[in-house]
Amino acid sequence: MARHRRARYSQRYRQPSLWNTLRFRISLLPLFNPLSRFPMSSRRNTVIRTVAALCGDIAVGAMTILTSVMQFAMLPLQGIGQGAQPITSYNFGAKNTDRVRETFRLLLKVCLIYSVSLWLLIELFPGLFARIFTPDAELIAFTARVLRIYCAGLFLFGIQI
Repeated sequence: MARHRRARYSQRYRQPSLWNTLRFRISLLPLFNPLSRFPMSSRRNTVIRTVAALCGDIAVGAMTILTSVMQFAMLPLQGIGQGAQPITSYNFGAKNTDRVRETFRLLLKVCLIYSVSLWLLIELFPGLFARIFTPDAELIAFTARVLRIYCAGLFLFGIQI
């Protein structure tokens, strides 16, 4: 009888397993995502106000164009990566590791070719990208100078996706 009680006690009050601890922590992550958006957007607005105060409206307009151009880079890369996920997961589930490696290598090549090509275009013709968004000559000239700096590491984006 005492032995039976001890077994119940040890089962009820034992340490949680690593998986249960991780599962609990991972389930809390979606809770913090909306909570982190407010401080980040508040910080972004503070930076924009500071840039506007120091550099004027041209800098704010240039920053808007810079982020829009960066979306030209990121969104297609994310789409290509998400398009490869079902193919990779299907072959991984089928234990077809050769196809998984082949898919990954093709994904890496396509993403690198895209990011390096876009990087070259931006570095060679930054004014062209600025003209997509504005006809203002002063804003185009300022954005063309800063766009090269802002997108200097763009060619590496193909590796991270």
